[in-house]
Amino acid sequence: MVSGPTPSSAKAQGIARLISLQPIFALIFRLFQLNIARPMRRCPSCSRILRLRCLLACAILGLLPARVSSAQNTVPASDPDDSQLWTSVQVALPLREQTQLILSGSFRQGRDFSHPVYETGGAAVRFRLGRYFAVSPIYQFVATQYYPGIHTRENRVSMNGVVSVPIKRLVLDNMHQFEQRFREPRNSQRYRSRVQVEWPIRFHDADYRLFCWDEAYYDWIPHAWSRNRFAAGGGKRLNSKLVMDLYYLRQNASFSRPRNINAIGVAFRIQLDRPIHHLP
Repeated sequence: MVSGPTPSSAKAQGIARLISLQPIFALIFRLFQLNIARPMRRCPSCSRILRLRCLLACAILGLLPARVSSAQNTVPASDPDDSQLWTSVQVALPLREQTQLILSGSFRQGRDFSHPVYETGGAAVRFRLGRYFAVSPIYQFVATQYYPGIHTRENRVSMNGVVSVPIKRLVLDNMHQFEQRFREPRNSQRYRSRVQVEWPIRFHDADYRLFCWDEAYYDWIPHAWSRNRFAAGGGKRLNSKLVMDLYYLRQNASFSRPRNINAIGVAFRIQLDRPIHHLP
C-alpha cells in the first residue's frame, strides 16, 4: 500500500529538494556577488549588464517550481484499475495434535501483468481450540513495487482468529485479524474481517470446493474503512497432500494505492485440509 506523505516525511523530502537545488542557488549568488555600485559609476553601459543579470536570475527562479513539482509526482495523479496475477503457497507442518506451523509465501504480477509488484513470506503457529475455533500469531515480511521507483518494505505482526461453522452442506467461516505494520514512513495498525461461504462437493471420484468471500479493512491512520475485497472461485484436491484453488478477486479501496484491482489468483495448499485465512 502506498499511503500519502506524513508531515515528517514531507519535511525530510523538502530538505532533500533544497539540497538538490544548491547548485542553482550558487549560480544565482555568483551573478550578484560582484560589487555592482562600483562598475555602474565607471561605465554607464553597466546598467545593461545589471538588467541582463536580473533577467537571467528571474529565468532560473522560474524553472524552480517545475523542478520541485516533478519530484513530487512520483505517484501518478490518476490511478486507473490494475490487472494482476496472484500466486500463493501455504505449507502446514504438524507440531502437536492441535498445533501446526504454517509457512506461507505469495507473489503478485501487476501493472497489467507486466511487472512484479508484491512479494511476501511469513510464518504462523495455528492453535485449534476445539472443533470450530482457531487462533494464529503471524509474522510476515512484505515488499512492494506498485509504481516505478517506489519500493516499500514492511514487517507485519498479526493475530488471527477464525470461527468455522458447518451449515448442512456448507461451511461458514468468519475471520478477524489485527495487524501491526512496521514500515516507512509511518507505522500503522489495521483490522481485517472476512466472511467466507464454502461448498465442498465430490464429482467423478474427485474432491472439489466452490467458495466466495468478502473482506473489509479498517485502517487506524484515516480512521475509516479503507478497502474491500471480494473473491469467488473453486478448488480441487490433486492428491492426498496437495490442493489447488483458482479464483477471481476484485478490490476497491479509498485510502491506498493502487485503489482498484482485478486479479486472477492461484493458491496451493500442502498438507492443509482447509484454507488458512491469514494470507496478505
